[in-house]
Amino acid sequence: MSNNIVAQTTSLVRRFAEKANCDPSKYNTALETALGVKRQETILAALALCEELELDPLRGDVYIPVVNGNDGKPSISYQGWTKIVTSRPDFNGVSTEFSENKVKIEGLNSPVPEYVQVTMWRKGIDHPTVIREYIEETFQSRSLPWRKFPRRMLRHKGFIQAARLTFALRGDGEDVDYGNIDAAQATLNAVDADGVIKTPVHQTAPQPVAFMRFKTEAEMLSRVGVLVSAVKEGRSTKEKAVKMLTKRVHPSQLDQCLTILEKGLEPQPSAPAPQELAPETEESVVSQVLTPEQNFDSAPQVMSPQEDAAPAVLTADDEIPF
Repeated sequence: MSNNIVAQTTSLVRRFAEKANCDPSKYNTALETALGVKRQETILAALALCEELELDPLRGDVYIPVVNGNDGKPSISYQGWTKIVTSRPDFNGVSTEFSENKVKIEGLNSPVPEYVQVTMWRKGIDHPTVIREYIEETFQSRSLPWRKFPRRMLRHKGFIQAARLTFALRGDGEDVDYGNIDAAQATLNAVDADGVIKTPVHQTAPQPVAFMRFKTEAEMLSRVGVLVSAVKEGRSTKEKAVKMLTKRVHPSQLDQCLTILEKGLEPQPSAPAPQELAPETEESVVSQVLTPEQNFDSAPQVMSPQEDAAPAVLTADDEIPF
């Protein structure tokens, strides 16, 4: 690491610490915790971005995505974008409208709006900026936040694009791989369902999840059957089973697995009461005995039971054994 990078980082940390009325060494420790990184080059880039756009690195205005296991380019969170836009004196309002038309997206259990339309006004400009972001073009199946909160993520995407075009802002964070960002990070959880901005709690971004694909339908039935048995026997719950499937099964097969789970847990109809058989007469019993002329091979054969494959064992309440 060059001395120049260390010097620049130290200088930036000192300036931010002075604004926060904090000791520089303590501020640097808090910064490493908030961003989840220790590399001086990454911290320098994050602080430079924050200083340029008057953002706060300790309050979730920026984040560091993890790309292929390495620190990515510092990017602006949704909270950061809202701060940039609403703090501009020429900002004159924004509205968001979802499409009434719903589309089915692979990886999602229910249809979602086809697009979101964001309209943003700027003082002194006669016509507002109108942006449409389509779910088919933006949905990212590897991302847990996109699978769990597709409408919210689509709304965020539309807001950011509208902000960029309305105020000619650069697009930091627009090409990031959201599949490697934790849902609790600022960009993914900075605004609750009511649109109220809140301070996020930073968590270190996890490594990408290795989804499981079933090669055959029989394998799928067998594995999901393990969860069905666990729920029926009281060793797990339906909620835990759904959570495990959502976490581990590839989105393209998730709907089918959830359907198998639902059907497996449906209450089975009670068996009808056995009917009384008419008492056997001596003649009916005799008629069932083979005559000498009959070939023995024609008699019903009793087959030895085949050994079934050993059933998979559920290692924990919320685990599919692999």
